[in-house]
Amino acid sequence: MFNQALLAKQIWRCIRFPTALCSRVLKASYFSNKSVMEARCGNHASFVWRSLVWGKKLILKWYRWRIGDGDQVRVLQDPWLPRPVTFKIYDQPPLPSQLLVDDLKLGNGQWDEEFFRTVFNKDDAEMILTIPNLGWGTKDKIMWHYTKNGEYTVKSGYQMASELRRERNQSDDHCLVEWWRKLWRLKIPPKIKHFVWKLVYGWLPTNSTLATRHVMCSDICTRCSKETHESIFHALWECKASHTVWKLYGLKLEVKRIGHEDELAFLMRLAKLSNKERFEFFLVVTWSIWNNRKATVHGGVPLKPVELVD
Repeated sequence: MFNQALLAKQIWRCIRFPTALCSRVLKASYFSNKSVMEARCGNHASFVWRSLVWGKKLILKWYRWRIGDGDQVRVLQDPWLPRPVTFKIYDQPPLPSQLLVDDLKLGNGQWDEEFFRTVFNKDDAEMILTIPNLGWGTKDKIMWHYTKNGEYTVKSGYQMASELRRERNQSDDHCLVEWWRKLWRLKIPPKIKHFVWKLVYGWLPTNSTLATRHVMCSDICTRCSKETHESIFHALWECKASHTVWKLYGLKLEVKRIGHEDELAFLMRLAKLSNKERFEFFLVVTWSIWNNRKATVHGGVPLKPVELVD
């Protein structure tokens, strides 16, 4: 977070000092036809520019415009109201998306109060009318909302990044607690709930897990012909032997991983997509696949896919 706050400082210097040598070099290389706020990373960007774009995320989240003549700020899309967290219009009226703030002023440069009270909701209209009108002679200026002078500092950037992470962690913790509560209430045998708890925390003794703990030399799956590492996800949902079961059950497409999600994220997503009874049966089948895998690996008599689903 501190690294990101430092990188954001360089972006802020590009905003405040566009004629500086560093700003001109970056503009010529990465955003010759745009402003630094509109610039994107691109597919073949250098490590330096990718790092600066990452730092710019802090600026984009908490900057706002100070209105001058209003010819650079879009009414509906840009952050220009002194109201955290979005700094944008809450209830957007049916106006053109590219409408500028200067279009909402009268000929003398003052706010068109009657228009605001007619078109915008009461809270937005009152907020806009409290903004000091600097007239036509002052340019719009990008400000950092969380310092008194409106200038970005590494300290304030780090504080806001820390606050954002704290909010996300609290939200994630709440969702996680609720998910576990729902799991313990499911009408499935306690041994299956205990099995789910073990697989979420990576305690099932797959070949990859055993190889990591130096119990086995090879972590390759012995049930499929592919030279694939037998992780927990592979053993239960990706292995060819397991796919046959999921195909019979009608969940072959649902058991595919999205991106790099782990076992817990996969189960939480599937629980949202399925009703309670279907998700309970999914967990029972997953537990049965694991027992079948143990029978195959340790010389037992495994069930056929049709028998297992029945």
